[in-house]
Amino acid sequence: MTGIQIGLAGMEFFAYHGCYPEEKEKGNWFQVDIQILVKDRDSAHTDELSQTTDYAAIYQICREEMEVSRNLLETVSGLIADRVMQEFSEVLEVDVRVSKKNPPVVGVVKESWVRRIVIR
Repeated sequence: MTGIQIGLAGMEFFAYHGCYPEEKEKGNWFQVDIQILVKDRDSAHTDELSQTTDYAAIYQICREEMEVSRNLLETVSGLIADRVMQEFSEVLEVDVRVSKKNPPVVGVVKESWVRRIVIR
């Protein structure tokens, strides 16, 4: 069996994830990167969208999950990964990284991130 890796990198969302009240009130910028490994259904030879996984549908899942305020990036990344696995039977593996820009810590930190990997 062969597989195809598909990715969306640098998706940016303004959201309200975090444990601190100011994060829930002010919000912050987040970045989501996702890679999926799918069963190769011969898309290289057919050139048909029906033979691959729709990038726009993957983006929509990420957008929808980012719109719901959560305390933990672990929760956000897990919900994205779970939905991708549930909605696309051809997906063998999903790797989601959710980054928070300028997290509220003492000191200079460009971003904090959580990475969730799920294998079918």
